[in-house]
Parts: sequence; C-alpha cells; structure tokens
Amino acid sequence: MKAQTQLKTCAHLLALLGLWAVTLTEYFSIVWPVASIAVVVAGWFYEGPGKYTSAYQRIWIALSVCMLVFFPFDVSLLRNLLLPAVHVSFFVQTYLLLHPKTLKSHRWIFLVSFAQLLAATNLTTGLMFAVILTVYCVVAIYYVSLIQLFHGRQVSGDFSSVSNDGEVAPMGLLSLSFIWTLALLPLTVGFFYSAPRLQYALIARGTTLETLNQMRRTRQLTGFTKTVQLGTFGQIQEDQTLVLRVEVPPNSAALRMPLKWRGGALNIYDGIQWSSSRDFFAYHDGRRSAMADKNFGIVFPRQPELFIVDERYAKYRAAEEFDADPSLLKQVCYLEVPFSETLFGAKDIVAIRGPFTYSLARDFNRSFSMNNRQALPELISYTVYSRVAAPEENELRRVSDEKLAELLDNEDYGNYVRTNFLQLPVGLNPAVRKLALDITRDANTPYDKLKAIQSFLETRFTYSLDLNRPLTNDPLYDFLFVNRSGHCEYFATAMTVMARVVGIPSRLAKGFQRGQWNNNGGFFEVRQRDAHAWVEAYLPDYGWVEFDPSPRAVADQYIERQRSLIARMFSRRLMLLQIQWRRHVIGYNETRRLHLFDEIESALFHGIPKTVAGLLSRLVGIARSLTLFHALVVGAIILGAFAFTIALKKRGMLAALSWRMRRTKTAKRGTLFYERMLTLLEKRKIIKPPSVTPLEFLEFPPLREHPGFSDVETLTSIYYRVRFGDRALSEDETVAINAILRRLIESTRRRHIPSPATK
Repeated sequence: MKAQTQLKTCAHLLALLGLWAVTLTEYFSIVWPVASIAVVVAGWFYEGPGKYTSAYQRIWIALSVCMLVFFPFDVSLLRNLLLPAVHVSFFVQTYLLLHPKTLKSHRWIFLVSFAQLLAATNLTTGLMFAVILTVYCVVAIYYVSLIQLFHGRQVSGDFSSVSNDGEVAPMGLLSLSFIWTLALLPLTVGFFYSAPRLQYALIARGTTLETLNQMRRTRQLTGFTKTVQLGTFGQIQEDQTLVLRVEVPPNSAALRMPLKWRGGALNIYDGIQWSSSRDFFAYHDGRRSAMADKNFGIVFPRQPELFIVDERYAKYRAAEEFDADPSLLKQVCYLEVPFSETLFGAKDIVAIRGPFTYSLARDFNRSFSMNNRQALPELISYTVYSRVAAPEENELRRVSDEKLAELLDNEDYGNYVRTNFLQLPVGLNPAVRKLALDITRDANTPYDKLKAIQSFLETRFTYSLDLNRPLTNDPLYDFLFVNRSGHCEYFATAMTVMARVVGIPSRLAKGFQRGQWNNNGGFFEVRQRDAHAWVEAYLPDYGWVEFDPSPRAVADQYIERQRSLIARMFSRRLMLLQIQWRRHVIGYNETRRLHLFDEIESALFHGIPKTVAGLLSRLVGIARSLTLFHALVVGAIILGAFAFTIALKKRGMLAALSWRMRRTKTAKRGTLFYERMLTLLEKRKIIKPPSVTPLEFLEFPPLREHPGFSDVETLTSIYYRVRFGDRALSEDETVAINAILRRLIESTRRRHIPSPATK
C-alpha cells in the first residue's frame, strides 16, 4: 500500500474511533454512531471541490457561524459544557474530513480525535471504550509516524506536498508502531496505578438534577421499588440486564441452596399494590422484643465500616470473626445499578460491612437502605453476613395455634402485629376468605396451614409469561378464580392474604432469585428477569420463615433454553471482562492505590526475602539428602556439559559465535560516528529520511550544496566499510573521523567552513 493511502486510511480510522468513543455512550442515540460512519465514508470519497470555490467556503463559514451561535443555547439546554463541546468536535471533524487534507489537516484530525477520546473517559465506563482505546493507541502511533515521515521529506526538499502517491512507506514502520505501543504500555500502566487520584472530576458530565433523575429511575426498577404492584414483575421476565453480582465462597454449601437476595419486605396491601407502613416501632424478632435504638430505624457502626444488626453477634469485634463463623454465609454484593439505595442479602442478615456514610437505615420489616451517591458498582460493593440455615419441618410443626394466639394476645405486640401483619384490604372478596378457610380446614398447626396454601398454589395454578394482561380493580380475585395463572407477585400476594385470613402474621418479601452461577468469575449473575416476590410468615420461636408458592422454575428453564449454549458461554466471559475492566481500571480509586502500595511494600520487604530464604533452605535440604548415587549423577552431568563445551571449541563453533558477537559490536561502533554526522546535518536543516540509504542520501540537493560535502562522502565511505565490510576502525581512520566531525561542528556554528581542497 502506498504511503499516501496509508496516511489517508489512518486519518479516517482515527477519526471514526474518536467519533465512536463519544457517541457510543448512553448520552447519544444510535443515530450518532451511524452518522459518524456516514461522515467518514463521505470524507474518504469526497474532499471538497478540486479547485478553490468561494461558494463551498461560504457554506462552511455559514455553518460555523451557526454552530458558534448555537453553542451557548446548547450549554444552557444540557446544563453542562462537556456534551456541547462534543457536538462542536463532531462538527470540526466533519469539516476536516470533507476538505483537502494537508499535513496540517492531518495534525488537526489527530488532535480532535484525541480530545474526543479524553471526553469519552467522562461519558462511559463500558468495555467498548477499552476496545476503542486499544485500537486507537496502535493506529495513532503509526499515524503520527507517517505524519513525521512526510514532514521529514518536505523539509529535506524531496517532496513538495503530501499528495505524492508513488512512494511506499518503510516496511518496518508498522512493526515499529506495535513495538512502541508495547514499550509504552508498562510505563503507562505504572503511571496509571501510581498517580494519586483526585476527589473530583476535572470535567463534569452531569448536573445535580441529572443525578436525581437517575436516582428516581433506579427507584422505579422492579426489585428496587418501595412498593410492589400486581403485574409489574411480569414486565421484566425476559429482561437480561445485569443488576447485581454476589460473590460467595466457592466451596460453600450455599451453591446448592435455593438462595434469594432479599431487598426488603412490605406489609400493607390495598387490593392493588403492596407498600410499607413506614414506621420504626419496635418489632419482635422471635426471641425477645427489640426496643431502644431500633425505634429510630438507624444502625450505627460498631467498628469502622462494620454494622451489626443482630444483637446476638454484638460480641464480635472484627469482620474476621464473622468470616470464621461456620454458621454464617459471607456474600460480597456489587450493585450494577447506579445510585441504588437498597441493600440485598440472603435470608436473615446479621451484619453488614461497607463504606457507608454515617449509618444504615432499617425499617421494622428488616428492609435495609443506604445513602448511595456512587455511579460505579465497584465503588458501592459491600459484604453481608447471613444465617441461611432453615429450621426443620418437624420443628416448625411444634408451633401450635395456641402459641400463636398467645403472641396475638400479648398486650405489647398483639395490636401491633394485628395492625401490620394481619391487615387485609377493605372490601376483600368473600370468595377469597372462603377459599383460604377451605384449603386449611384439615391443617392442625400454623405451619401445616401455610404448607397447604403453598401446595394449593403450586399445583392448581400456572406460572404465566403473558405480559399484556390488563390490571383490574380486583387482580387477586381474577388470579384465583378467573385466570388461574400469573407472575410471582400474584402467587405471593395470594398466599400472604390467605395466611392472614387464617390468622397467621405474614408479609410479602421482594428481591431477586439467586441467578446463574458464573464459574469463571466465582459469583452469581443476578439479572432484572430474576426479580422475585415471595412470602415470609411469622412463627413464634422461629421468627420469619420463607415460603415460595410460585412454580417459577418451569418459566426460568423456558427462558434459559431460548439462549444457545454458545451465547451463554460468550455472555459469561464477556461479563467477566467487563467486571475486570471496571474493577481494575474504572473503579480504581485512591483507597485502592494506597492498598496496592501496601501490598508492594509487603512483598518487597517480607514476601521476597521469605521466598528467597525458603528456596535456599530447600536447596540446602536437597543437597543434604543427596545419596552417593545422586551425587555421581550430578557430577556426570557437570562433566558432560564441560566436555560438550570443549568439543564445540575444537570444532570452531564457539569461535563462530564469538565472531558474530564481535561483528555486532563492531557494527554498532561503526554507526556511532555516522549518527553523529546526521545529527550535525539536521542542525543545518538537512534531514535524512528513514527510508533513504546513505548512498541515496548523498544525492540530496541540499546536501550536495553543503560546503563540507566531501567530508560527508568520506564518512559515508568509512561507514560502509565498517558496517558491511566486517572490519574495525584503524587508528588513522579514527583520527580522520574526529577531524571531520570537528570541521562539521565548526560549520554548524559558523554556518560556513572552507573545504579541505581550498585551504
């Protein structure tokens, strides 16, 4: 490919990468990336009229004036400077691509694309930017090399313009670009991970209002809402958006358990939707009353970043004690939804560890929330410790109706429980009451009644993926007696209401199912379609017990079968790459930088000496354990290596190798004086292009006019003899070279020197 074609290709590719970097973000629709392709393609085939035409220039001047006039309105409309600046850069790049491209134009194309790449760092955190950045680095280095190549030819007088299509770029220039990219990579990575992090953004991409709008959208996501309306869960059953990642110990028994990531519970049902009574009165945890600080709904840290929410674990002083407790399941949660305030965890949460500001909020339904203003999942991760062991059925059957009635008759909690966990909607259809009583007629204990209701819903109803069912004034009656199919919130609502009808305190829990296990990353992938609702019923002495009446497994298997095996494998590996990108690049902050330096210091002053000492100790142990036979074998190997070296020396192979090494060193010495000469000539604006041989360089007109041209010829002749003649410099040649270089230095200083022939 000709050098000019390569330059043009790199220019358009670099422009496209810059445009894509800023337009393939959440702030721009798909129209912008498509328009970027159209602009680049148009610039390839059309660079303006062949001759200068005032009409073409006047059109662009008018467009530029319109752009400048529109810019202040764009700033006031979007309420920031970054996005309007991106619009201007798009216009400038379009102008450059649709005009004849000189070396100056190529430099501007590079600068604009680089500015767009910088802007993209504040617009996106996706893996696509990492791909664009990698390709951009390689292309940009090669592009700059080509620009410098053409610039050198222009300065040397070889070419009058960039439009000469007859020249071919040097063969090794592309390889050199890759080498430079690899060489700069360690330096760049070292600077990235060692440079201090700022606590603020140099360029703000959004406003406070935009952040509040994002928070509002997050609160409306199913699984994150403060309410649950019947029919909403069915709208997201096929949504594959990742919302949560949960890391658990790889060998934990939890991998075989039907875990759920609880995001809270709701206790008030009005016939259409569930909500919380939003008070913070004392509640009963199954063993004793919980009063005092819990009334305020605030959990304060006992230790730095450690919040203990179960008083039975108040004696624990550090997270390591929770890690060592075999009865607790450790979960590290990463919220993939920006600005999410809901905390998720398995079953009965006893402690939470995380960098939360001031405190955590908790209502009497044991729903936890945090003050989160972070947009990056890696910056809002937290650790949850939960009890996940469920009591045995025979234990739960020991709870009698009398014991439950005793709780309801308690003057401290009876009215409280009846108000919050036995509440029924006004105007509940009598058919629902009758159905609940009929189902539980033969049950002897509260647990048997709950199991009877659960079995009835699991066996008599179907889980539906119908997303278009209209919501009526009595959706529960329609579910139980008309449609007999629905989503998980219908099943959970039906069981909760019928449990309350027969006198069992219950509430609707919301959150997510456990999701798919990712073997590559060691975590559960929890997607939007995993949003789920189930039932929590209160049984004295055992607290809140989970029941899931929805036969959802069939629907989940159906959805999973729609994705091919290859698609699932590719999706999981791609997700792992995205997570690593965010964890080690996007989410790398000042805290992690300091932690990295601590690890490096520990490795240098403790780890490496310990490893070396262990290695020496092992070698000494091996030497002491050698038997006579082993010693003879080692001695034979050493003698064999020595004999092999002697044989090579006798055959002349070592001499040949030594000659090659001497030849390389000699060649290197032979190029030093020639390189010094080229440096002196560059000061006279006489530059040798990389693609020109030393003999071809002697034909350059500016060089032939140099007063010391005969000295240059002499040095070139000596260079060829030493570089390619396999001979060292003689003493006379060394003296002559030094004298010539001194004359060239004087020539550079005085801009003139008489040649030896005219002395």
